[in-house]
Amino acid sequence: MARGLDKDALRKDWDGLCHDRPKDWYSIYEWSRTRGISYIEWIAEWIVESFADIQLVTKDLRKEVFKTEDHRGQADILEIEARKDPLPFNEKRFVRAIFNLGELLPLGKIIDYEVPLKATSDAEHGDIDLLCLAPLAILCVEAKNPLECESILKAILQAFVYTSLTAIRHDAFVAEFQLPTTLLLTPAILIGKEASSQLHQSGKYPHLSDLVRMLNADLAISGAGEIRFFVIDNDKAKLKSCLRVDKQLNGDKKVIFANGFTPKVAEENIKSDFVDADLDAAFKLLHIAEAQYRHDRAGAARAIAEAGKAVLDGEKRLPALNDSDRERLQSQLERMQGVIKRFRSQLQ
Repeated sequence: MARGLDKDALRKDWDGLCHDRPKDWYSIYEWSRTRGISYIEWIAEWIVESFADIQLVTKDLRKEVFKTEDHRGQADILEIEARKDPLPFNEKRFVRAIFNLGELLPLGKIIDYEVPLKATSDAEHGDIDLLCLAPLAILCVEAKNPLECESILKAILQAFVYTSLTAIRHDAFVAEFQLPTTLLLTPAILIGKEASSQLHQSGKYPHLSDLVRMLNADLAISGAGEIRFFVIDNDKAKLKSCLRVDKQLNGDKKVIFANGFTPKVAEENIKSDFVDADLDAAFKLLHIAEAQYRHDRAGAARAIAEAGKAVLDGEKRLPALNDSDRERLQSQLERMQGVIKRFRSQLQ
């Protein structure tokens, strides 16, 4: 690495994170090192190692009133800047412009933006950038500047944490926004095309892929959906000049997209070997169940149930594999199924 910390120095920083108290998700995604692309794999590896011990901070999480009454898509823009055409681009303005569209496929209907989670100003919780009603999910979207290429690790952790916190307040949250109770709260990440290249380097970032599977397993236990990835596919030059100000009669300055511009959004997935992924997910869920066994038997039972589903998914995929892979993976799935049965018997 030409600049920055080597792995040993970064590990020292990681070990000192949170000092004498257990690590928590907020402190990890707020850690400045989490933004570095060159640190993705190392940090993901250490998160996976410590996963069962990392805490979700719920102190001062608001219990109700998630709507902000004056959310009209307006923005605080100085008059001298409002006269500029195009309006200078930044992440917050881009999010407001998406909200003012009303709908953007495949994200769906845009319900709100900057949805607050903290009950007090000094609480350790962020905001949901965009709340969207997609065809089959309620998306809690963490949006990043599509003109920049920072590590997607921070965005993944933020989306996971915000959705996990919202799931704790599921009934109040869904009721206030009048959202369908049958749809899952689902974390989503909205990034630019350059940053999305990190999604397709599973060989370079195997621990990141492992981490996403662990996060998804934890989300399933919370009753939430798996992390989804959406990419802004517009040309950079057009993105830079896509915003302008629409002055309203009430004095609001709304950020909108220039005539003829629409964000091109596509959903993408992390590539992986699916049966191996099923086995990994089952293993991680067993690890979670073991950690919860003594203090949360119901949580452990849910984790075991999800592990069983992961093994069944793997078994369904076996017929499509070649003979050698099928034999190898079938024996591993059978062993995993045996472990799950033994764990179930201990819970009864």
